[in-house]
Amino acid sequence: MAFNPIDQLASGNAYFIFNLTEYDRKTLIEDIRKSPKRNIIIKKNARFLMKLYRGFLLYICYDVEEFKNLTQKIITPKFLNNSSKVFNLMNNTSWGTDYIINNIDEIYKNNEDIINTIISTLFMNYENNKKYIKQLSIHKNLHIRYIFMRNLLLYNQDKLPEIYDDITKYLTSYTYQEYEQITFFPEKMNIKDISDLANITFNTNSHLWPLFKNYILSNYKTNDIAENLSTSKEGKKELEKDLETLFETSRRYKIHLIKQYKNKLSKQLLEEYLKYLNMFKKNNNYDSAIEKIFTYELYEKLKEYTDKYLSLSKTQDVYHLGEGTTCSAYRIGDFTLKLVKTKWSYEDIICPNLYLIAKNLEEDYIRDQEGIVKAGLEVQKYLSKSAKNVPYQTIQEFRKELTRMGYKLNDSMINGQCGDNCLLLDDYHDADTRYPENLPEWFKETPLVLVDRDRVYRIEQDYIKQQKSGY
Repeated sequence: MAFNPIDQLASGNAYFIFNLTEYDRKTLIEDIRKSPKRNIIIKKNARFLMKLYRGFLLYICYDVEEFKNLTQKIITPKFLNNSSKVFNLMNNTSWGTDYIINNIDEIYKNNEDIINTIISTLFMNYENNKKYIKQLSIHKNLHIRYIFMRNLLLYNQDKLPEIYDDITKYLTSYTYQEYEQITFFPEKMNIKDISDLANITFNTNSHLWPLFKNYILSNYKTNDIAENLSTSKEGKKELEKDLETLFETSRRYKIHLIKQYKNKLSKQLLEEYLKYLNMFKKNNNYDSAIEKIFTYELYEKLKEYTDKYLSLSKTQDVYHLGEGTTCSAYRIGDFTLKLVKTKWSYEDIICPNLYLIAKNLEEDYIRDQEGIVKAGLEVQKYLSKSAKNVPYQTIQEFRKELTRMGYKLNDSMINGQCGDNCLLLDDYHDADTRYPENLPEWFKETPLVLVDRDRVYRIEQDYIKQQKSGY
């Protein structure tokens, strides 16, 4: 007789599940959930599985009302990591919605997208879920509240008057509830989130749009209104009605507005921006790297460093030095300013400070959640001496000394695919060390330094955090 896993489980035999592959176990769970013998299987094997395989038990019983007490002993917010589990628990049990709302902060940390499923499921049975909807409408986590408001404005706007007397009153941590302690400095909703809500109102509710727009302009220094409006024909018309205000307050879109509306913005308003932007040109076009500087909100730093290092320079020369895969370099007086597009390395410390490596006088990196650099700025002393004719023996000495210090370089030094990564210091006393007199003689004679501060790793590292080619 063929082996039937459902019949085996129904008779109380569950030992065989430990011999199954992961794929077969998942298939069996789905078969159990569809089987008319599901409840019998749970009853027959609950005690055994509770001791030895709680995860398997949870998957087959979590949304069965009869096994409420059993499920509540073993369920965790982390288990609710996809929409189907959340939907099943909310719709098939008397306690699931309560559990989910009470644990929504943890569920949100594990998977933000599931919040949308929770909200849409609540609105499917609006009358019975009003207390939960109320909780989310004033949730202390302002990003969760944003997700709630977004769903309300997009899909349930007819319920808006019942839920909020004035939605713009609930864009901060203060929620006007009875006995709530008044604060003079309530937390404000993230500007990206509130700008998105404003954009939704522009597209769906002409009455709310001016309220959101004026609220943002009154309470935030910068915003994403111009960026969001630029995505549609109607939005662009609206943008042009208040172009200069939305340009001045744009958080990261100014470079695009300058390109698109240069002839419509006042000369006085453009003057300051063009003063700096015109320094960062290649072949009479704005360097594409400058877009990242605006996008990642580094423009004020760029201005600061440009002014600072020009004031410290004897020469006022400003011009493009060259461009590699990861950055574009400019001479700024006696210094080099690099517009960083990314870095190959995404180690916590991207590059050590060694006398063999040119010192960064300034260093700002914007990283994503994985630690990968998305944009940045670096300032170094300007070096003009090429290392192309450095003797091979000096290159060997450099590599040996780097090894002695516990590091390795997995990049070319001179005549690489993207040019030279090394130059010569004007004087070995400029090396990144407190004791230049102790430096080796070969370095004093030929002060060779790595100027591309990237791809330098500890020798003992088996795994390095480095982007692949074509990042």
